[in-house]
Order: sequence, then structure tokens, then C-alpha cells
Amino acid sequence: MSKVLYCNDLVPGCTFEAHGDSEEEILAAAADHIRRTGIVETSLADVMASAGLTHGGFYKHFRNKEHLVAEALSAGVPVVVTERGAWNHLASVGCGHVVAHDAQAIADALDRLLADPQAARAMGERGRVWAARTFGWDAIGQAMLREYESIAGRLEVAAS
Repeated sequence: MSKVLYCNDLVPGCTFEAHGDSEEEILAAAADHIRRTGIVETSLADVMASAGLTHGGFYKHFRNKEHLVAEALSAGVPVVVTERGAWNHLASVGCGHVVAHDAQAIADALDRLLADPQAARAMGERGRVWAARTFGWDAIGQAMLREYESIAGRLEVAAS
């Protein structure tokens, strides 16, 4: 059964859809930890312990930390990522903030999102549209088609 966790205290209008009790517990524990200690002081191990799950159990529900960014974008939640991460190209999308890899830069970016809920909602909507266009079934189908055409082309060259 699908459940929705509201985390408006973190980002106004933010919701996460969780498809099981453990995912909901992980998201609730993360929101609680971030509220109490701040995002910088919140570790994955702390979150999982608070949810009553093992550190490794995170990967049963989410592929990796980058998966959380994709999920947030798909849900229309603006993101804060660092320049050193896999998502550093998101500045051009306008769906959040790309900042230096340090605690103060991350905190400042989160403060900017919280200070301007209207801008945060607009960033979230741009992220949702971009994620649907980039990761949706149409995009996956087009990527598979290009790959199959490439393989077929190589087979034709090899056969001639």
C-alpha cells in the first residue's frame, strides 16, 4: 500500500511517496534527524538506526544516495547538491542549488530554499518536468531504440 509522508517543515509543499512501512520509517527518521541536528550532522547510519533498520538496509529500499536525488526531482522537490557529486549539471536545469562541497555552502543553500517557498516550488516543478523528460518511459524507450539501432548498424557492417 502506498503511503505519503509530508515533510513541510523541511521544504514547503514537499511530499515523498513511500511504498512500504520501512521506506516511510526511513524518510520520517531522516526528516526528524535533519530537524534536530541539521543536514550536515545527519548521517545515513543515524537515520537507519532511528528507523530501527540496519545501515545496509537503506540499499534494499533505495539504490544509492543518487537515487534519492532522482526521487526528489521526480516528486517535484528542489534539491541541493555539491559540485563534486553526480548531479552537478542540475544548475542548468534550475531545479535546486549546486554548491561547494562544504557544510556552510549546503546550509546556506537550504536556508535560501526555506526563505523563498515560491521559488522553491518553481524549482521543484522544473525538476519534476526535467526528471519526467529525462527518466520517463518515453526517454527510456528512445534510449533503448538508439542502442538497438546502433547494434543493428554494427551487425550490418560486420556482415558485409
